[in-house]
Amino acid sequence: MDQKDTLEHRLKQKLESGELSLEEYKELFDKFQKLGLLDAIPGSAKTETFRSSLMVTGRRAFDTSLEVDGAVTVAGTLKVEGDLHCTKLAIAGSGEISGQVLVSGKMSVNGKLHVERSMKIQGDSSITGKCSCLDNLVIVGNCNVAGKLNVDGTVSVGNRLGILGKVSCSRLECAGRIKLSGKLHTAEDVVCEEFFAPLVNRSAIGGNLIAKKIQIGHHGYEFGKRSIKADEFTGDIVEFVMEVVDTILWQKKAETKHQFRIQGSVRGETIQISGIRVEGDVVGDRITIGPNTIVGGTVLYKETISVSEDVKDRLTIKKLD
Repeated sequence: MDQKDTLEHRLKQKLESGELSLEEYKELFDKFQKLGLLDAIPGSAKTETFRSSLMVTGRRAFDTSLEVDGAVTVAGTLKVEGDLHCTKLAIAGSGEISGQVLVSGKMSVNGKLHVERSMKIQGDSSITGKCSCLDNLVIVGNCNVAGKLNVDGTVSVGNRLGILGKVSCSRLECAGRIKLSGKLHTAEDVVCEEFFAPLVNRSAIGGNLIAKKIQIGHHGYEFGKRSIKADEFTGDIVEFVMEVVDTILWQKKAETKHQFRIQGSVRGETIQISGIRVEGDVVGDRITIGPNTIVGGTVLYKETISVSEDVKDRLTIKKLD
């Protein structure tokens, strides 16, 4: 590309001609740099295209955007100085993308992936390694995180989200169910259809938690208050054993300081919370508050309320009209 055709050169021309002041030049330069527009004018970006799948076993670097009609599989190291478009993405090694990532199918990250701009995955995603994104991440399908996911912007999941590892982001949105068995840290709200966290791990929501159905902490059997009899459980024996194990683990965690904190309010239709700290209000139709729970605001319910004896005197409870 001719140096005179770049956007940066045109900005310098306007500065030299007096059309832009130094302050205006710096402001535009910073904005265009963040948008990734300084290296080219519209229509002039270079793209390298592969008409079939791309397999990277050693070290491969592209100083342009990369468009692959098939799958991109990385067992070595891949570096792209631009956008990456492909039908499927599998990272077992290391990937570094300076632009956007658009995958029309599935994505799996078993190694390490770093993306400096936004990501959109049309299929399901599995992250057992490390994935970081400096902008927003959109996953149209399901997403399972057993490794680490760090996103500076918003994470949006079109179906179900399972967290066994750690997820950190600004805001989290999920059209389906979030099952949290690992750690979650958000700076702002978490909004989903259903939020399920049977074990209270060290997590923090910086804003509100909003969902139709919310369950945090264990609400199964209470040891010491009633015995557990296998013949009372009509389901599969494996599920029964796991229920007992979850109860033991939850009770051990509940005896320690509150590991799950919500800076804002909890809002939903059916809400069950135990062993957590909510700085704001708890608002719902049907609310159950278990032991070792702190609510800094007011508990507001429409239909039914059930409160553990050890926290009842510390709560402000009101019925909504």
